[in-house]
Amino acid sequence: MQTYIGALSKNTLTSKLQYRTVWDLYIKFYTVYLTFNAAAFGLTVQYVTNPNARSIVCVLFILQNLISGTTAYKIAQFSLNIKRHSEELANLGAELAQGKIA
Repeated sequence: MQTYIGALSKNTLTSKLQYRTVWDLYIKFYTVYLTFNAAAFGLTVQYVTNPNARSIVCVLFILQNLISGTTAYKIAQFSLNIKRHSEELANLGAELAQGKIA
């Protein structure tokens, strides 16, 4: 039984580490993304005067934001999956501790 509890503890720690790492990377990515996006948008408004060039830049900004939105959605899905996984492990650990699982 101790082997099972040890394995559950290790699995839980691994999941928490993955969760923290993914969110850390996402926050860093999004901070840099927003900074460059705002700067590029400001420079575009200030210096690009050709209407055709502005159209291309607008399409690229829209594409960038779609990628960013997709990334945010995937991070939210990952977070929900980690939550469900952690709950399952907690329930399994409780059952092991109560002797319901041999």
